[in-house]
Amino acid sequence: MSEQALSRSSEPAPPAGGREHPFGLEPRRIGPGARRVVAIVAGVLLAVGLGVLVVLTTQSHRLLDFALGELEKEVATRLPEDLGHAERERLGSAFLAAREAVRERRVGIAGLRRLQEQLLGGGSETMTHDEVRALSEALERLGTGGEGEPPP
Repeated sequence: MSEQALSRSSEPAPPAGGREHPFGLEPRRIGPGARRVVAIVAGVLLAVGLGVLVVLTTQSHRLLDFALGELEKEVATRLPEDLGHAERERLGSAFLAAREAVRERRVGIAGLRRLQEQLLGGGSETMTHDEVRALSEALERLGTGGEGEPPP
């Protein structure tokens, strides 16, 4: 045999269908042991995901309470300097009522929606008096379970 014939016979045959794979690599076949490992990993990931979902569902009130506490700290840094004592006290009381309602699981979706609207509405560094008043009202509504009007 000639040298040219030997080099041709040692080249891999093209894949079925006449198309060559990128970079000339053939896809690897997964054996039964690897399939078992993939199934176990997928099962573990599913179990962990379900566990996280259960924890988030059963502990959502604690998470929301924590978030409201952090929000209160953030809002305190954005209050206008000339905000009166009565308005600051109203806002603090509204945060306390909202956090208590969350802990007691008396929070309605409507109240959360109003609070979200108030939080997403403000975009400046310092809040205006109207924004503080609207936030206090939203928190008071949340504290009453999202029903009715806030106290005067």
